[in-house]
Amino acid sequence: MEMPAPPISISFAARAALAFVRQVRGLTAARYRPGKSVKKGRTPFSEILVADIDQIRRTVCVERLRRAGARVRELNGSAIEAAKETITSVDQYGLHFAFLDPYNLGELDFSIIQTLLQLKRIDMLIHVSAMDLQRNLERNVASVGGAFDRFAPGWRGVVGLDASQSEIRRLVFEYWRDQIAKLGARTAPDVKLITAEKNQRLYWLLLATKHQLARKFGSVAANVHKQGELFL
Repeated sequence: MEMPAPPISISFAARAALAFVRQVRGLTAARYRPGKSVKKGRTPFSEILVADIDQIRRTVCVERLRRAGARVRELNGSAIEAAKETITSVDQYGLHFAFLDPYNLGELDFSIIQTLLQLKRIDMLIHVSAMDLQRNLERNVASVGGAFDRFAPGWRGVVGLDASQSEIRRLVFEYWRDQIAKLGARTAPDVKLITAEKNQRLYWLLLATKHQLARKFGSVAANVHKQGELFL
């Protein structure tokens, strides 16, 4: 029987590592535990890879993790470059997890997802900007080669621009999900909406995975506070 290698965590922030530290602090530092404290029957991450185009912010994130006892490796350059480096430097049969935390929707270049999904066993938690999908819709629709085109290449061929704004948002997002599915992974049907103190919509977190059980776990986690549908 083929046995997978120890799991490796791959964490990407396309630009803002501070966002990674802030939003995932409970996972990366405050609640990170070295192997000796992992519960019986559970395996710790063997390595955490951190990528950010901003060296200062990347260093802050890496130092936090190392102080918590994690084994960390820095990846220089953009998330696109880091994704390419990652798939050539990790065990192709390992168990991998990637957190994609872009500065905005345009930084979530679809090629990053395409590259990482070349790994046989990988789950991804993806941050999708609510502001760019909602408040910046008109600007993104008008900008050829802009945020929407990097986020979901080819969307203009399937989404009619005469539709309502809410319908365009829904169709672009569903097209993006369909493109991920064509690569062998699916996004969990439920998403977790992250809001500010005054309930302003900031972003959604979606789990993309090749395994049905992971999608089931993701749906349960996303609905702890009954977040509801994506575009209500």
